[in-house]
Amino acid sequence: MFIVMKYVYFVDAIAIYKLYDVKTILLHLVA
Repeated sequence: MFIVMKYVYFVDAIAIYKLYDVKTILLHLVA
């Protein structure tokens, strides 16, 4: 159970990081 939670948290972190990456790229394109 703990391993599954850790995996979900890891995937969540990647998704948030990628979302942040996309926002940064869009901001650079607009600027």
